[in-house]
Amino acid sequence: MLWNRLLATKLGNWKHTNYRVRLGIMAGTLGLLTTSEVSHLTGIPEGTLRSWRFEHSGPPSFKIGTKKVVYRRQAVLEWIEEQEHEADNGQH
Repeated sequence: MLWNRLLATKLGNWKHTNYRVRLGIMAGTLGLLTTSEVSHLTGIPEGTLRSWRFEHSGPPSFKIGTKKVVYRRQAVLEWIEEQEHEADNGQH
């Protein structure tokens, strides 16, 4: 209900807004990124991100519901920093 009031100003009538549109707005508001957005941010192909997710490596991700895979923006940025430090220390 709080989301309805907070985001209704952006969309007008929140109740009649498509579920996927609502989910996308909530994800953006919470600092969540899709696989496509992480791919654009990092330059890593979406297929590689999907493989890494299956292998439990790469930037941390989780599902919202049964299908929507998301990444916390801050966690992705921290993962990028870790990669930089490992490269600086000759670990890669």
